[in-house]
Amino acid sequence: VAVALSHAAILEESMRARDQLMEQNVALDLARREAEMAIRARNDFLA
Repeated sequence: VAVALSHAAILEESMRARDQLMEQNVALDLARREAEMAIRARNDFLA
């Protein structure tokens, strides 16, 4: 039983870590798109 509980805890932590990584990836993608828009705006201004 202890091994099963240990495996369940490890699985739960892995799922939590996966969810956190997914949220970070979404935030990073948004930041990347915002940076690309800023670069385009700067280039248009300088053109």
